[in-house]
Amino acid sequence: MKRSLVLMSVCGLFLLGACSQKEETNDTKSTVESTMIVEESSSAPEVKNLAVGETYKFTEKDLEQSGYDNVGLELTVDKISVDKNLQLNTDYSDEDYTGLIPIIIDATFKNTTDKSIDLTSFDLITKDGEQGKWVPYLEGVSTEGVDVLNPGQSIKLKEVFGSPTENNFYLNYANAAWEVN
Repeated sequence: MKRSLVLMSVCGLFLLGACSQKEETNDTKSTVESTMIVEESSSAPEVKNLAVGETYKFTEKDLEQSGYDNVGLELTVDKISVDKNLQLNTDYSDEDYTGLIPIIIDATFKNTTDKSIDLTSFDLITKDGEQGKWVPYLEGVSTEGVDVLNPGQSIKLKEVFGSPTENNFYLNYANAAWEVN
């Protein structure tokens, strides 16, 4: 009788443990499914694909999608060129640009509002997903960086990147992308 009681108690504990695990597994599955539904229903930022020479004016919708307050900024990527004669690795650079191709970006930034706009930076990403490296300053080539555009101010900037490829990349700024084939 004692053995039966002990055996029933042990079986009962195993059953409770199994039910508890089953419930936990179902809760985890339910959480994962809920997360997937939320991710599918939330809209990803819409990226505007542009050609070199095209101007993009950022709006409130861009702010909502990207989180960057560039509302009223008109940005034109005027020219993208390759200059394999440029030496990206210099005595004063902390970054290693070995094997990367020098890409020069000419862009015009214009503030069309009555408030200051904080500028962010470009990202160069190949169509294979590799990221280029920004060269903060290359003497005689790039212009000094500007952090803020005052109301009505317009500037032309020249930036340099080290790119894994000579073409087939995107130059991104917030949720606008200029494509280079």
